[in-house]
Amino acid sequence: MTNRLEDARRRSAVIAERVRQRTDLELRGIIESFDEELTFAPFALPGGYSMRYGSEPDIQFQLTANDETSLVATIEIKGGKDAAGALERLRAVQKSFEETPPNCVNMLIAGIITPEMALRLDTMGVGRRYLLDDLVRDGEPWVGFLNEVFHHTVRITPSVIESAE
Repeated sequence: MTNRLEDARRRSAVIAERVRQRTDLELRGIIESFDEELTFAPFALPGGYSMRYGSEPDIQFQLTANDETSLVATIEIKGGKDAAGALERLRAVQKSFEETPPNCVNMLIAGIITPEMALRLDTMGVGRRYLLDDLVRDGEPWVGFLNEVFHHTVRITPSVIESAE
């Protein structure tokens, strides 16, 4: 059981690091600045947006305009692949998403999405969901994820992000 937990944490850390990874996002013109000394400090994004890595939710995007900050989107990462524990992880996701404003776009990156979990995510209104194993490698799933987050949801890239390959 401990190996599975460590494996799930490792997979979650990989995707979180990919999103936090400055070089890929900076080369694509998404990140404007990042404080190397403050691991959990927000990334400055164009147009008054910021991206912050934390715990619940794992990643959040905020917009600051007219001295007001609003939560625009969140990403929750649950790396466990054990189908028996999927609904337990879903309860943690639900708890995290319940604390977001109604107009916030909530996304899930999961190690597994069972049919029952998919039904419940539909009921919760979480239509943007991704499998962790699809995103840990470069390629179309990763680029599609970047486009969904930075072009379609947060809307800071003026055009679709192309594959770096």
